[in-house]
Amino acid sequence: MVVVDRLSKDRHFTPCRTKMKAYDLAMLFVRDIWKLHGLPDSIVSDRGPLFVSEFWKAVCHQNANAFLEQYLRQYVNFAQDDWDEWLPLAEFAARNVINDSTGMSPFFANTGYHPRMSFGPPRAIPHKAPKELTERCNQGNKFASKMHQITDLLRTNLLSAQASQERLANTTRSPAHAT
Repeated sequence: MVVVDRLSKDRHFTPCRTKMKAYDLAMLFVRDIWKLHGLPDSIVSDRGPLFVSEFWKAVCHQNANAFLEQYLRQYVNFAQDDWDEWLPLAEFAARNVINDSTGMSPFFANTGYHPRMSFGPPRAIPHKAPKELTERCNQGNKFASKMHQITDLLRTNLLSAQASQERLANTTRSPAHAT
C-alpha cells in the first residue's frame, strides 16, 4: 500500500497482500499512517471495492507504486522475496527527495528540517540550564511560525505547478464546439 499526502507529497510504503479485507487494510492504515498524521480530511483511491466507502478512500497512486517497484528492484535479492525488508529504506529515501511541485522534500514539509543522513556520531546535546527555558519556549514559537511559512509555501508552489500543468495540457487541446 502506498499512501501519499497531497499537500506535502510525503509518502509511506506498507507491505500488504493483494487481496485484503477492509478491516485488515484499516488496521494497516491505523498502524502505519494514522498514528503519524491523524485521520485525513479526504482520501482518494485507485483500488476498487475495498476502498469504495466514504470513510475509506485511500491516497494510492500507480505512479507511486511504479516508483517503489523501480526503487526496490535495485535492492531485493534474486528471489525477490525480501522486498518488505527494504520498505523502510525506500520510504526514507522517497521522503527526502525534493518534489518538483512543492520545491521541498516531504520530510522537510512535515518537520521543518532535513533528517540526519550519516551514521557518524550524533552532535552533542548541550545541558539546558533552568534560565534557558524561556529561550526554548521562544524556539518553539519560532518553529511553529516556520511550519506555517512552509505550509504557505507548499500551497503556493502547488498552485503554481498545477497552473503550469494546466497551461501545458491545454496547449494541445482544441476548444469544444457546441452541436
